[in-house]
Amino acid sequence: MYIAARFHKLFRNMHPNGNALPAFVGSGVMLGMLLFKPQLYKEQKRKYNNYCEQMADSEKRRVPWSVYVGCRMIYGTDLADFYCYDYPNLSDAERRTFVTDIGRQDYYEAFNHSRAGQELFANKYLTYMRYRPYYQRDIIMYRGEESLDDLAVFLTSHPRFMIKPLNKYMGKGIAVLDSRGEKEETLQRIKDASPCVLEELIIQSSTMKKLHPGSVNTVRVPTFRGKDGIQLVMPFLRVGVGDSVVDNAGAGGILVAVDPETGITISAGRNELGYVFDNHPDTCQPLYGIQLPDWENLKRIIGKLMMIEPDTRYVGWDLAHTDNGWVVVEGNDVGQFVGQIPLGKGCKEIVDQILTEIQ
Repeated sequence: MYIAARFHKLFRNMHPNGNALPAFVGSGVMLGMLLFKPQLYKEQKRKYNNYCEQMADSEKRRVPWSVYVGCRMIYGTDLADFYCYDYPNLSDAERRTFVTDIGRQDYYEAFNHSRAGQELFANKYLTYMRYRPYYQRDIIMYRGEESLDDLAVFLTSHPRFMIKPLNKYMGKGIAVLDSRGEKEETLQRIKDASPCVLEELIIQSSTMKKLHPGSVNTVRVPTFRGKDGIQLVMPFLRVGVGDSVVDNAGAGGILVAVDPETGITISAGRNELGYVFDNHPDTCQPLYGIQLPDWENLKRIIGKLMMIEPDTRYVGWDLAHTDNGWVVVEGNDVGQFVGQIPLGKGCKEIVDQILTEIQ
């Protein structure tokens, strides 16, 4: 007992702010990996070091790897969670207020246990067909040779278009292509991406375009249908940066918290590497205090969307604003709760309360 007490005191002194237990657990896991899976240990340590090198204030913020490993085991944090939610400086109680990247999986099953609904949202084209009136643009699915006729018709109407892999997330594989130039090269890229969806380009409104004209800047609206109706939980604006055509945080995009009642941005911008932006780094547009256009209509559209699939009680809806109003970009029944990043505040209590009401 004496030895155990001394060991615990050592970790408490080494890692303040509630890091004693994660450091202890992490050290045990690291020892296990070194003994039984040394290659896994090396790979995970390499990913941790690479991520830390990219972070804002890298040396200042870095903490022992054992603390991260322990938090991953105890709270289900990935690297972005760990640093974006500032886990190194939170107490155990504060850490438990966040819905983490691994912990969110249980919520998806609890809110969306319908197999048909899960299959619907796992396929971008099936989602489009089910919610088509709210997309307000042409989308086709390319599956190979049997799709060539549909492809020819689509390219005639939309020579410049967006291509998306059918079952990928976080903006991976998305690109804008133009068949008017190197046509054979464009066709080959489509074939290489098969199965994929091709979309008519969204022309965003001037309000959204001025934030970053190179990407379609969208609003992610995590939406629950609970006992008391529709509830929007920590929506956020996503804005692209640099040459990126997508605004996803996983692709370097900036996240800005949005007040669900008013549609006004209520935080500075943040990205997944911990950088904070009062103004957009490319366009210099202020990010705090933006009144997103036609917010009441967005809420009405969300309400209608959530009534189409009765067994689907949670969807992260992505919407873009055009001169004709809000349009759906896509829906994700496994949408992440990264609105917690710009707010620096967890939403677990809210989500748990909604889940309690429907059970």
